[in-house]
This record gives sequence, structure tokens and C-alpha cells, in this order.
Amino acid sequence: MSWGIWVVAGFVIAILEVVVPIGFIFCLIGLAAVVTGLVVLSGLLPCMTMQWGLFAILSIVLLLVLKGPLTRYLLLSKKDTGSEITSDRVEIEEDILPGQIGKGKARGTVWNVKNDTDGKLERGKVYPVKGNDGLTLVVTKL
Repeated sequence: MSWGIWVVAGFVIAILEVVVPIGFIFCLIGLAAVVTGLVVLSGLLPCMTMQWGLFAILSIVLLLVLKGPLTRYLLLSKKDTGSEITSDRVEIEEDILPGQIGKGKARGTVWNVKNDTDGKLERGKVYPVKGNDGLTLVVTKL
């Protein structure tokens, strides 16, 4: 196969990641196709069997080596710190024992509230929000 077909196919496959984001799989397979095209351009792989073999090996190696680190670095490093709501206060709607999750109201919405204090959060009282764990507000001080 022509080196140009490998390179164009690689870019098309990589662009699929934008349409169907599945954790850099299409990007890495596209990269393998582009690298295969560049090796074909150098004249090192004249037959199709060797080209497809290199493409398969490169795809597997790139997925095994780079997928985990890329996912951790680019996706999981953007952890939500809840900075927009940490300055808020939450009114407790039910008594919440230490380490437990209950309900509270902040910004006019009922939220799950985790009690990270040593004491009970009492119904009707207002406490400062110190962070969040997903959609659960965390109260750490009484």
C-alpha cells in the first residue's frame, strides 16, 4: 500500500477520536498508521504483509504503553475541586452522623452532604461547605 494512504488513513482515524471520544484509542491507532506510512516512505517495508504487521504491532504497543498515562494526564488530572461551591453554606435537612451522608440545601437545591466532622450535623443548622466529592458536598468543620 502507498505510504500516502497510510498517512491519510492515520489522520482520518485520529480525527474519529473527536467524533467518538473513547479514551485516545483512535488517536493512538491513527498514530500507528502515520508511523507505518513514514516507514513505508523510507522503503523499509515493501510488501503489504510487513506493513500490516508493523501497523498491528505499533497499534498494540502504543495502546499498551501510552493509553494509561495519556488518560491519567489529560483527563483525570482535571479533577473537579468544587471551587465554585466551597465558599457556600449548606442548610442541613436531616441529622447527619459523623462519616455519614445525608441531605442539605445549598443554592436552592437539595444536595447529598457528607459529614467529615467528629460531631453530628443538626437539622436546620447552616454549615460551611469545604469541598465536594462528585455531587456530594463535604462539610469538615462544625
